[in-house]
Amino acid sequence: MDFDEYEMLTFFTRLFPGGLRQPALLAELFPDGWERSPLFACMHPSAERRYEEHCELRQTMKALDADHRARAPAEHRASEPPDDPELSFNEYLTQYPEEATPLTAEAVVSEPAELLGLCLWDVLGDNHQVITEDGECAAMETLEELAGVIAEFHARAADAPEWRAPDEDLWERHYVDPMWFETGTLWVAGRADLVPVYRVIFRRLRAVGADWEYGFPRLHLYEPSPADDASFSSYDPSTALQQETERKAREAETRRRRRRLDRVALTAKRVARGRQPPAMVLAYQEVYGRFPIGWPPDPYDPE
Repeated sequence: MDFDEYEMLTFFTRLFPGGLRQPALLAELFPDGWERSPLFACMHPSAERRYEEHCELRQTMKALDADHRARAPAEHRASEPPDDPELSFNEYLTQYPEEATPLTAEAVVSEPAELLGLCLWDVLGDNHQVITEDGECAAMETLEELAGVIAEFHARAADAPEWRAPDEDLWERHYVDPMWFETGTLWVAGRADLVPVYRVIFRRLRAVGADWEYGFPRLHLYEPSPADDASFSSYDPSTALQQETERKAREAETRRRRRRLDRVALTAKRVARGRQPPAMVLAYQEVYGRFPIGWPPDPYDPE
């Protein structure tokens, strides 16, 4: 059974009694200070790193666009505008200059707390499972709700070591848009080694008797069924035959797409088994002394 908001906030408070901004916690993560930490690059990437991410995103979008064009009718492909020219590094810096924002005393605390919240989303979301000491799965109904609770905990924890309604002015000052947490570390993971952050989370999970199971990330196909609102009085054999033919064609296409996604997942699992484990798995192994359930991934099971 999924946790509700209060249950998840209570669970977070057990993991981090002083909140995500607790000085002792930040000192544990960043003994030399936030600005001197290698993890500082997660929130303040270099110009070179920003350009690399720009190029990587461009290549991904080009691949998706090429796939879309290949499936489009010929007359549509002919009318599509050409791709924008690639930017050189200097052109990129001119078009996307780095914003010179001073690092405030609030940011020195808020930024590392936000990074911890992003990693917390990674551990509890993205197909993974946290199992409490009572055998319950610490999960919420949707990942968007999980992001909202993390944003809530990030803001409320600034006011009190225990979860309770904080001073509204203080809460507003520390509030972060939940959308920032909805994809976890997707946009920052390539900027620094996140093992130290995951290690802190797993230490606290182990301290409260919880465990963690790895879930291999994969895409799932959602195919909503069309509503059948035809009444018996309006039944038409020809229309019904056409609808049945279309339904079977949709089902065949859905099966084809699912088989394709399964092949992609199996290939990704085989590739993953030959590479270094992800940062979360490495951190878990350091803390628990073993690999989590689910790692290494089964190359014969697409799920």
